[in-house]
Amino acid sequence: MTECSDSVLWSGLKRGDRTAFSMLYQRYVGLLYNYASRICKDRDRIEDCIQDVFVALWKYRKNLAATTSVKYYLYRSLRSRIFKTAEDHEWNLQDGVSWDDMENLIDLSPEEELMSIESGDERTRKLKKYLHNLSPRQYEAIMLRFYDEFSYEEIGEIMGANPQSIRNLVARGLLHLRQYAQFLA
Repeated sequence: MTECSDSVLWSGLKRGDRTAFSMLYQRYVGLLYNYASRICKDRDRIEDCIQDVFVALWKYRKNLAATTSVKYYLYRSLRSRIFKTAEDHEWNLQDGVSWDDMENLIDLSPEEELMSIESGDERTRKLKKYLHNLSPRQYEAIMLRFYDEFSYEEIGEIMGANPQSIRNLVARGLLHLRQYAQFLA
């Protein structure tokens, strides 16, 4: 069962298969943590919210609808859970991300830092600087599109916006990245 598709595991979860549930958790916990750490600085809240999402999955497994993308379902559930647990004063931007959280958005992972150092590639470091200049919403949309490989429609659902707005957001973000790259080059 180690090479099962998401849809097979989802069906197993709905039937109460603990192994399928465990495999879904193992498959997605790291991805969910990485995504959540881009929109929330509080690691304890991230861990609690991920746990809450999986507890709710198990608890309401019999009522789960079929899904074409388990990954999308989990990302959307986690984002919703994070924003529901936030205190009003923590979110002071339109998209629900505070400027303090921006510091977390631009940090390189240890692996990325090591790769950058080992290869002598300054592009990764420059990209980190350029990303700092994007709005949190632009950053999230770009990461969901290019890092997590969601469609514009899925990103729209995750972020609570229509697909055309997401396309515009990504396009503006990429334009800003190009401008920053030219300016700082």
